[in-house]
Amino acid sequence: MGGMPDKCEVSIMGRVIDLTGKRFGRLTVIERDYETQKKKHSNGTYWKCKCDCGNSKSINARCLTYGTTQSCGCLGLETKQNNFNQARCKRNKVRVEGTDLFKLTAITPRSDNKSGITGVRWDKRYQLWVARLTLKGNLLLDKSFKNKQDAINARKEAEEKYFKPILEKYDYEKSC
Repeated sequence: MGGMPDKCEVSIMGRVIDLTGKRFGRLTVIERDYETQKKKHSNGTYWKCKCDCGNSKSINARCLTYGTTQSCGCLGLETKQNNFNQARCKRNKVRVEGTDLFKLTAITPRSDNKSGITGVRWDKRYQLWVARLTLKGNLLLDKSFKNKQDAINARKEAEEKYFKPILEKYDYEKSC
């Protein structure tokens, strides 16, 4: 093609760097691919690569060296499949014995929560901190405190007493 190397070419002082035999993620560079370079009408350098999964693919040198391409596409598919499996696992494990295990482990309080702790709120009317805990529709903790930390401690103790045995029974954190 001639002329100045474009932004996609990996070179040192105008000379193309030989990537033959080098590994980039799951790809091993086999040889330079002049044919793909011509088809794409590009001054960028293309390399024929062999993926660990067995597929071959022609990849732009810059994509290899910058790490934007690390496989023939199989890595992206595996990542999507793993994400799907994790989501499915969580969905399948969420409700047991009428209890939403995901909610038991939720660490982010509601947006209107002033305490920063799930189950602990400020009661404006009585000017007290209230600690509450409900499980299977039963209110197990409903106490008021002058001190915020006392309310937090009461909530944490109730979680240990009521939530922990259920989470351990279903090995919830380790299951997904």
